[in-house]
Amino acid sequence: MSNYYVISTEYTGPNAAEHLNSNTIEIRNEPMRGNSGDRPEITDGWCGTTNDWSVYAHGEYETLEAARAALHQIEPATRPDTSGLHCDEATYESFLVGAYNLQSENEVGDWLYDGLSESVTAETTDAQLAELAGDFELIANEEGMGLNDEAIGILCKYRDELREDV
Repeated sequence: MSNYYVISTEYTGPNAAEHLNSNTIEIRNEPMRGNSGDRPEITDGWCGTTNDWSVYAHGEYETLEAARAALHQIEPATRPDTSGLHCDEATYESFLVGAYNLQSENEVGDWLYDGLSESVTAETTDAQLAELAGDFELIANEEGMGLNDEAIGILCKYRDELREDV
């Protein structure tokens, strides 16, 4: 009978905007090995950082059900990783961290473009912009996207540009 191991990997480098949807958490059928010295097996704690990717072990579990429960305790909001990019022969299941596919600032701007001219005027208050940002986030979430906290900044910038034109 094999055990199951919960492992998370997160990008910790300077190019975070390029890796918005890259952090993973997975169930593996073998423990991780540290990246230094004699490369010991690690079942709990930091396993090391290589090329700006940090790996953490979150325990050893006797059953798949126990590993799944632990995974969802550690990262309650996940979605299946169907890319296969993060998997190897030891990966049993892999998930991307976060409930939604986060969008870059440019993608958020493109997505908001039509709604900006219809919803924002030079007189729109900060409170109204915050409410709009929340509404747009809910709509994006229904489409499986997250606006990555970029919406409010884009809305404010658009409103401020309208004020300058007056």
